[in-house]
Amino acid sequence: MNLVTSDNFKLFEKKNKKNILIGSWCLLNDQIKESFNKGNDVIAKYHWDDKKKLSLDIPYIEKVYKYFLDQLTKNLNSFHKTDYDQNIWQIMLGMWLKIYVSFLFDRWEQTDYVFKNFPISEAKLVKFDEERFITSSQLNFWISIHHTNWNHWIFSKIIENKKKINFSYIEDFVQLKKKPSFEIGKEKNYLDLFNKYFSKFIPKQNLVISSLYLPKLYKLKLLLRYNKFIIKNNFEKKDIKKVDINLRKNTLNNIKGFDDFTNFVSSLLYLNLPCSFFENFKSFNTQAKDKSVPQNPKMILTSTEYLFNDFFKIYCAYQKRQYGSKIIFFQHGSYFNLEYALGDDFEAEISDKFLTYGLSTVPNKTIPLFMFNIVNEKVKKEQTSKGIIVSHFFSMSFPSEYNSLPRYYSDTISYNNIIFNFVNNINKTILLNTHIKVKSGNIYHKNDFPINSLKKLLPKINFIKNKKSIWEISKKYKIVVETLNGTGFLEAMHLNIPVVLLINPKINQYNLKHKDYYDQLRNVNILHEDGKKAAEFVNSVYENPQKWWNDKKTQEVRNFFCSKFACYKKNPYLELTNVLDKILYQNQ
Repeated sequence: MNLVTSDNFKLFEKKNKKNILIGSWCLLNDQIKESFNKGNDVIAKYHWDDKKKLSLDIPYIEKVYKYFLDQLTKNLNSFHKTDYDQNIWQIMLGMWLKIYVSFLFDRWEQTDYVFKNFPISEAKLVKFDEERFITSSQLNFWISIHHTNWNHWIFSKIIENKKKINFSYIEDFVQLKKKPSFEIGKEKNYLDLFNKYFSKFIPKQNLVISSLYLPKLYKLKLLLRYNKFIIKNNFEKKDIKKVDINLRKNTLNNIKGFDDFTNFVSSLLYLNLPCSFFENFKSFNTQAKDKSVPQNPKMILTSTEYLFNDFFKIYCAYQKRQYGSKIIFFQHGSYFNLEYALGDDFEAEISDKFLTYGLSTVPNKTIPLFMFNIVNEKVKKEQTSKGIIVSHFFSMSFPSEYNSLPRYYSDTISYNNIIFNFVNNINKTILLNTHIKVKSGNIYHKNDFPINSLKKLLPKINFIKNKKSIWEISKKYKIVVETLNGTGFLEAMHLNIPVVLLINPKINQYNLKHKDYYDQLRNVNILHEDGKKAAEFVNSVYENPQKWWNDKKTQEVRNFFCSKFACYKKNPYLELTNVLDKILYQNQ
């Protein structure tokens, strides 16, 4: 059998030999899809469709992560002539390392599954200039690992490593030209110059805010409360890819693994570690000490800046180590509600405090507060409201990080099918005013396949793109249908908007620790796991959804759920400042 490792038709054997597709994502190529012979060719089952296996694999992935965090701490301290402890390095490169290890293990196990279950004899591989896969930043690494070429390259390296089948390299100049669209950081030099040269006139900043999901008024009040003035800081730095490949090999190839997989991981470190933590680290570390950014702040607050801004992470790490600055993260998603989520406790682990919508997952670290992004918001239905607004979530072509969301091609098909079954069973008169709101992929997630495939299933339905969240436009519609156990659902519940949560239980599993909450949602028809039955319910309450929604039992369940996942506070600003005051003054 011929092993096909990517959505590249040149890898597909068109003559007499059988093809085994390493995953359903190979069908993203229309030529492969058309040439695929169901009586002859085979699509390999995805190993993590077996959730028991995923549960068993997660502790091993975490073990590998901690091993390489320790190794990189020693190695990079020696190279950069620093003496940062493991916690500081985890702030800087922990998220990249978690993604790197889990992605490689996922591909390693999928290849292993195929080798064990099919009589593979050969494979065709595309030869790449491997330096192309070195990225300037963690953000660009994230973009790269969801691209067809990186995935084919990694599967090729695994095949080379395992040495179990014959393989040959082919030339494919068309494929070689395909490259992901990388993001280049936009420097705001005017802010740097202003802050640097006027720093002696600017009082010390006790509070630093960046990408914080709070209302503008709250942020202004916080700056005035703790700083006595308002100033905008710049943490955007240009990501420059300058690679010293020999230095990378000499430095990073000294790291060895403890088994076959970890030896494979170590062999590719020099080609996957972003420049931010190697060639560009000295520059970023020097800038983190510069007067153009606040020095010795008491608190640094953010919701998302730590995810992909490498300079900001290096800045936080330096301020924490040098001055003991408190790093405080605010919840920005709803992954705590999921059964599986990569790095679900990562924010709490690397921060001093993690403020949440309601859950307290890590004792002494997480502090339950309220829904930060919609605090004090109200939604009043228009008297002329009509129709249904249905959410649609973007997903990836190739398997993304492990979590209980649509992660790859087959998941997307299943996710779209449950939406199709719902819409296809809604009364035609209701459909006239029903829209599907598209959450398009952005620079982090560029993939048109999920929405295009759904449009083929539902050609007569109106799809809308709107930068506003569903809750902001929901007043025009009678009912909101959320198709993901995510932030949109929490927002609707918190704002008391009539909402149905329609999920595929095989893909979007809620955390079983919270089963009682979801059972109660099911009992009052908020939670549905069957598209047709959900449609039948919506049809039955459509003329007067408020009667169902305002029913005493429904509201009791809603309040019970929100008390855990989407809290209310009578005076949220006061609650927040009380928490920040305690953090600020606890060691003084």
